[in-house]
Amino acid sequence: MPKHMRTTLIAALSLAALGGSVFARTLMPYFGLIASENATIYVTNSLTDFTCTVQITLVDTQGMTIAQGDSVMVGPGQSTSFTGLGTVLGSPGRTELRPVITFHPPQPCKPAALVSAEVTDSTGAVRVFHPPSPCIGGPAVPVRSGLIDLLSGQTARVIVVNLIPPGPTEFPAEMLMVRFLDPAGAVLSAKTFSVNPGAAAISDFTAPPATTPLAATLRYEVSLVSPAAPVEPFSASSEIFDATGATTVAHPPNPCLTDNAD
Repeated sequence: MPKHMRTTLIAALSLAALGGSVFARTLMPYFGLIASENATIYVTNSLTDFTCTVQITLVDTQGMTIAQGDSVMVGPGQSTSFTGLGTVLGSPGRTELRPVITFHPPQPCKPAALVSAEVTDSTGAVRVFHPPSPCIGGPAVPVRSGLIDLLSGQTARVIVVNLIPPGPTEFPAEMLMVRFLDPAGAVLSAKTFSVNPGAAAISDFTAPPATTPLAATLRYEVSLVSPAAPVEPFSASSEIFDATGATTVAHPPNPCLTDNAD
């Protein structure tokens, strides 16, 4: 079975046949889709020693299935995806849909899953991106984003902020690493930064020239290399911009809910 696959047909196999006590579902927000757009859902297994079974479903506002991917086994560090085409996802005009991800077994698969959703236009450019909440600090170290697509010449940028206020402080600069990885978990780029209180580090990955519109699919990880004690909160955000510098997608983080965050 391919490590990374896209499926556009409704599959006959459903995890529901396994019984309600052995699977768990992750719900995501609704978003709209028109005929010229496609929706792609990515799921990455961040575990290092456990294979999970995953099924991706798109439902409408009544909770009815409008598209469904195969039930697939996703090995440690591997990814799977499902693409729903706007031209075949129901009524003319705008269709509201929500991804539902089913995991078997629910533990440890659901907590370890990195789920992201994107909407692309007719050129393949990402217009909407919904990753997990990126926040570093306490139990959330390291932060791992979901997968996103880049066109040739586009750049993915990750900005990580040390949330300790600047000025006199007892806390030294923190060493952190930002890595970009492909759907199979291979490292595309890795950089280490020293980030002072109140300062930010920026790490970029630019998609190489390609013969097809889609040039790269990647995700990012941010980890503390040599954390001081106690570990203080960081906040990570991401964006995509094109060769002109124009931002096409920006994703601000949710607040880091720790005792030391502002």
